[in-house]
Amino acid sequence: MPFYYLAVNLVSTDESNICPATTPPGTSAESSVAGGQMARLDLWWWIVACAALPLLMVEWWVYTRRVHL
Repeated sequence: MPFYYLAVNLVSTDESNICPATTPPGTSAESSVAGGQMARLDLWWWIVACAALPLLMVEWWVYTRRVHL
């Protein structure tokens, strides 16, 4: 007779519920943007990437010049 292990949380009934979910996670109304407004788009990583790319290209050029000398 095989034994099956099942992890449950005895403190939270929501996490201990092993029944199949009717909706996929992340589709609740709580996660949607209120009022139909557009969400704020974080652009800080684009600025970092645009600053890092030329720096990496210069570093690569200096490295290749040094190898050939």
